[in-house]
Amino acid sequence: LNLCARRLSDIRRVGWEEGLNVYFETHVDRISECPRAYAQILEMVESFDAPVEVNADLSHYIYRGIFKGKSLEFILNHVQHFHVRLARVHGDLSSDADDMASDFDAGGATRQAWEQSLRVLRHRGVSSRTICGETGPMHLVKDTLGTDARLVPLLRAMAEVGDGNTKPIHEGFNPFRDRL
Repeated sequence: LNLCARRLSDIRRVGWEEGLNVYFETHVDRISECPRAYAQILEMVESFDAPVEVNADLSHYIYRGIFKGKSLEFILNHVQHFHVRLARVHGDLSSDADDMASDFDAGGATRQAWEQSLRVLRHRGVSSRTICGETGPMHLVKDTLGTDARLVPLLRAMAEVGDGNTKPIHEGFNPFRDRL
């Protein structure tokens, strides 16, 4: 873990020296796959110098059924960039929904993405400038651009919350039906 932390610190430092923002994404099959280990790595980097900024693609944790824990909260406190894609718990890492509004109402992948995003957007300073769709051409997704286009109402609601508008946070809100 120490070696990973040193490498993240080095990569971040080189990026900053070149005037670049550097984010490390939550991802399966990478150093961030295990929230406990990733949180320890992030803590080590902080002990060397400055915190690492995380790009949260929470679909990787949703896919694995990871929704809570001290390590996850620690990681979420480092989020500065946000990728959004649909995932199904213990199902598909990249998923789609034929009817986004109905999927949201039924608590499907769109609702899971919304609820997990609120954990980051409400308290952690992620703004609309750092939220983007990222549907991958795998599993059940055949038309990535079409899926991302159909996710725009969800992305727009997330951006509103990220910019401080709490209007979308109420019982019964559905970004695919309700206008902001």
